[in-house]
Amino acid sequence: MVLAAFCAVVPAAQGMEVSYTISVLRPTTGLVDISIEVRDAVGTSLDVAMPAWTPGGYGLMWWAKNVQEVSAQDGAGNALNTLQVDTSQWRINPTAPVVKVRYRLYIPKRLMDDTHVKLMGPSTFMYVVGKAPYPATGPVKLTIEAPEDWVIATGLEMMAARVYTAPDYDTFIDAPIQMADYLDKMTFTDHGANYEIYIRNPHNYDREDFSKKIKHIVSELGEMMGGVPYDRYVFLITGQNRRGGGLEHLNSTNISLKRYDSPSSSDYKRLVYVIAHEVFHAWNVKRIRPAILGPFDYTKPQHTRNLYVSEGITS
Repeated sequence: MVLAAFCAVVPAAQGMEVSYTISVLRPTTGLVDISIEVRDAVGTSLDVAMPAWTPGGYGLMWWAKNVQEVSAQDGAGNALNTLQVDTSQWRINPTAPVVKVRYRLYIPKRLMDDTHVKLMGPSTFMYVVGKAPYPATGPVKLTIEAPEDWVIATGLEMMAARVYTAPDYDTFIDAPIQMADYLDKMTFTDHGANYEIYIRNPHNYDREDFSKKIKHIVSELGEMMGGVPYDRYVFLITGQNRRGGGLEHLNSTNISLKRYDSPSSSDYKRLVYVIAHEVFHAWNVKRIRPAILGPFDYTKPQHTRNLYVSEGITS
């Protein structure tokens, strides 16, 4: 019965070539500029939309609230009519062999300042609507324009310097991006996979001991599950002055930790638990999941009675 509840049906959708460029060259403004180039669009109009919720977060967030100045042009630079047709959706017509959509996005101060930018996919990148309400199928490319001396960390596959790719939109926005003038980096390998740990705002942790704890966790999970479902896994960790949490992704996790904490404290022990919880999600919920949790309908909440499996067993 459990297996039947987890069978997923993948809807058909129109494949298009979609390329994103994001410019974070003015981080103190609280705004980033994003462009989407769409090739091979079909039909008389093209719809783009902003997710209303974040996978793993489950609650409605209406990320369109941070979107400003949406416009579109064809490949020759001619303006195309752009109309907001719903809370989170815009319609562009007529279509053209090349359609370029531009918008400006507000990023909260806690996620962007003159030393760093953290981008969460669902709150940052619109999607091209394919077979409604799902995103169009097909590969996605991302180019990042950021200060030259900044480090960029993400689970996305790198094609070239600051150019990344994903096989589809769902995979694309399931890879948060951390950029900063400095990130403490540690690496190790286990069960045939490469692991990267990036920490912003590092604290008084013992780097070697911290890395060993993480390696022990992933090694035990890999052994228990008969191997790991990825070739590369990235930990994006941010130090802060209070207890933190985490969010799972396909081959990465986004975790916050309490700075200047003793390894013997309850909060530090909880951090170790959070790391184990989020990594195990790489199996349970990211790959073994309720059918409604992928492919995603980003327009409305995705209700399931199986979170007791996705979250409860993970804990």
